[in-house]
Amino acid sequence: HDGNTFCVATKQNYTIDRFCKKKKKIVATGVEETDTEYLYKVFTIALDGSEMNEIITYHTAVKSGEAGGVSERNGVLYVHRNKVLLRLTIPGQEGMEDSAQYGTAILDLNTKAITWLDEEPVSKDNVAITDVFPYEDYFYYCKKEGKKTVLHRYHITDGIDETFKLLIGFKGNYTVLGNNIFYAKG
Repeated sequence: HDGNTFCVATKQNYTIDRFCKKKKKIVATGVEETDTEYLYKVFTIALDGSEMNEIITYHTAVKSGEAGGVSERNGVLYVHRNKVLLRLTIPGQEGMEDSAQYGTAILDLNTKAITWLDEEPVSKDNVAITDVFPYEDYFYYCKKEGKKTVLHRYHITDGIDETFKLLIGFKGNYTVLGNNIFYAKG
């Protein structure tokens, strides 16, 4: 808002999760709650708050039990080369066992097409991605695979996902410069 009046985004029926500036607009993710579902959406918002447009509903979760509809609150939203990386966490509880479901999608802002990184878009079997770093034509990110942290790179045009074999002890602290990956171990 402009300090005096609230922007149009605060008047909608959405919980805004994450946002970032892209050119002359804000790209944001949010959740709309209905009586039976949580609708995960992407919006654009004018910088002055005068306009808010829904781009796409990229996931729908049915309300059940104690499952909540909030994804990664206050996390970072990555928009790179007109692609939006959407990290999704749907909390849940089955008895004493944590049953959170995870998913990661890439939204193409030009075509509105969604590509999911995992075989199942959202699942208890998916692993949350961390330590995201957009660089050139890639999103770099880390995933826990067993007890190891594995560095991946996803090509935002052709969708190829590669992994890197790094020394034992890599915990996700890295940066990319040109063709080089610098990382700390231990």
